[in-house]
Amino acid sequence: MDVKTGSKSVYIGTGGIRLGSQFHVDERGYLYAQNGFFTGTITAKEGKIGKWGIDKNGIYNVDKQDSVYLRPTKLKLQDIEINADGSMKGGSDAGSSWSIASDGTAKFKNMNIQGGTIGGSSKDKNSASGGGSVAFHPNAVSVPSSAYGGSGVTFEQYIRKLVVN
Repeated sequence: MDVKTGSKSVYIGTGGIRLGSQFHVDERGYLYAQNGFFTGTITAKEGKIGKWGIDKNGIYNVDKQDSVYLRPTKLKLQDIEINADGSMKGGSDAGSSWSIASDGTAKFKNMNIQGGTIGGSSKDKNSASGGGSVAFHPNAVSVPSSAYGGSGVTFEQYIRKLVVN
């Protein structure tokens, strides 16, 4: 059936349904509309929304599929991955330059700490020390007296003692 009134038309037939020029459903069930508002549940196992692709695993950036994606077990933003177990890592895809495991264990390939406290030890731009621990300075490492009997020693003295014995 084809009904036309002025510039408006309605078509209902084996090829689908058409209401005017901005809405139709074809014989395969594909919906075409110029604009729309949807409420309720939308389920998609594949497709696109703008520059975002949808597949059975989640949503991803169409331009670079592995650079940004959201999966049930992982969020990836460029070189940073956050996993469902709470672990995370960052760095180039060839190898992460840092990681934090779900148990809190942290690993860093390079670290530049300008100040603060780490496990009771203090750090400033020139040294790190504290609480009877080994102290690191730009040109020396000091071992506390509790680790080397009597009075503290420098790293050089400590190594000499190890080599002599």
